[in-house]
Amino acid sequence: MIKKVDEFIKKQMSQSKIPGCFVIVIHEGKTVLKNSYGYADVNNKIKVSNQTLFQLGSTSKALTASAILWMEEQLLLNRSDKINKYLPWFQAVYKGEKMDITIEQLLCHTSGIPGNTIMDIVETGEKSRLEECIYPFLPFHLKTMPGKRFEYATINYDLLGCIIESINKCSFKSFLQEKVLKPLGMINTYLLEEDIIGCEVSKGYKIEGLRAREYKAPFYRSNVPAGYYMMNGIDLEKWLKYQLNITSEHLLSKVIKVSHDTEQAALVKDNTYYGNGWYIDKQNEAIYHYGRNPNFVSNIYIWPNKKTGVAILANSNSGYLDYMCRKIIDILEEKNDVKKDPDIFVIADYIATFIDIGAVGCILWKVLMNRQFIMINLVSCLIGLLGIVSLFGVIYWMNNHLIKLKHKVSFMNVWVPKSLIYAVFFLIGGLIYAMVLLL
Repeated sequence: MIKKVDEFIKKQMSQSKIPGCFVIVIHEGKTVLKNSYGYADVNNKIKVSNQTLFQLGSTSKALTASAILWMEEQLLLNRSDKINKYLPWFQAVYKGEKMDITIEQLLCHTSGIPGNTIMDIVETGEKSRLEECIYPFLPFHLKTMPGKRFEYATINYDLLGCIIESINKCSFKSFLQEKVLKPLGMINTYLLEEDIIGCEVSKGYKIEGLRAREYKAPFYRSNVPAGYYMMNGIDLEKWLKYQLNITSEHLLSKVIKVSHDTEQAALVKDNTYYGNGWYIDKQNEAIYHYGRNPNFVSNIYIWPNKKTGVAILANSNSGYLDYMCRKIIDILEEKNDVKKDPDIFVIADYIATFIDIGAVGCILWKVLMNRQFIMINLVSCLIGLLGIVSLFGVIYWMNNHLIKLKHKVSFMNVWVPKSLIYAVFFLIGGLIYAMVLLL
């Protein structure tokens, strides 16, 4: 069965355009697979090892939540506390009325903060404090009343990071490393880029033009509590074993048990809950989380009652790691229950790339077949370009939140395949050209 799992991983990496990854599988309390695959640096042919660091993305949230729960255990806070107790500058309103948000609501994504606030998170300087990414949002305009409904908003966990800093009078990084990571023996987990100089670090890749291309994405320091921890395979194995409770007593023994409890979670849909950095599937007795940054992904999937779990770190923005985790256990248990869901980014890239190729092909064909087209094309292109520039100019000038719009454009450029952006421009240009001909 392990050979089948190994073959599946290699095949899926090729299909999903993942240059390199680290995979660990624990089945019924025993580590049955712990392996590195592919390249950390494709151009220089540097292979992934168990010491290669990857960004975690949103699987970081479970670590931040564990720190909060540990602080509660130490009587430093209570999850029912209003966050203004620790962040007096925080403001939130719902339909014009001031609202209070609790720590528990941040942990469960029921604060009412809209999920699309991630689009307005900005890069900050090396000496910036976490709260500096929060200031531009103040006052937060809530989408729902706090505590009423689940809506995943990554900035909830950045606020938890601010609370940790406020209570402990030190940086988020210092607290996590000294009070959580080191006591757990997780000395290969980092929070800031300057701390990984000299370490084995994977390059990041972004799926564009039907393949994974090396891409240096911005590093959002202020978003570290929610999605920018960096970890290697050595610490990933430790973290997975802590979650499955197959190690001796440790700092977070009680905390991890609490973090898996649906009583501390919010209903997402049907039998699925969210709390303390984890999705909890009561029906299948599974706990999981997926992490996706512009050029890295990770996934942790565990079945605590079976002492079984899978964790993967990968260096592209592929959306198939959740499927890979579930399918690996499917293979080990000789089942065929797991279906592959489509990855919207991959589908968008395929469609956009073919639009790009088709558009360029049509232009070249027209130029070669009809010289008269050249003049018409030049005029229409100029008109089209003027129209596009004017359109964006109007949007920028008429929008009351100019800076926010700029951030959204930047967000799209970072996260969306460039093939899709090119395709949109080709379609707009084609539409304008068709209108010119009709006129």
